[in-house]
Amino acid sequence: MNWGDAPAWAAFAVSLGAIGISLKARSDGKRSADAAEKTAAVAEETLAHQRTVDAAQRAAEEEANRPRVVLAFEHANKAKWQLVNYGTAIATNVRITEAVAAMHGAL
Repeated sequence: MNWGDAPAWAAFAVSLGAIGISLKARSDGKRSADAAEKTAAVAEETLAHQRTVDAAQRAAEEEANRPRVVLAFEHANKAKWQLVNYGTAIATNVRITEAVAAMHGAL
């Protein structure tokens, strides 16, 4: 063996090692990039779901807070009854179509 070729063979061995390390780093980088893409997709789905939940909750709160009419018959005195609105909305075009049982009994 000629010792003049020993540094060349050593450089060749080092270059093979460097190629192996670079291939390993490349596969690790690809795996990391794939994981980052999956994480981004999950985050996007979570955000979309949260927006849907928030919209539903906002709609439910608006419905719960909307003004309502709450009517009740109250006995004022003797044969006098009052229709009272305890709600937060104004009652318009109110028509009584049925007899109220409490109005026909004795108090």
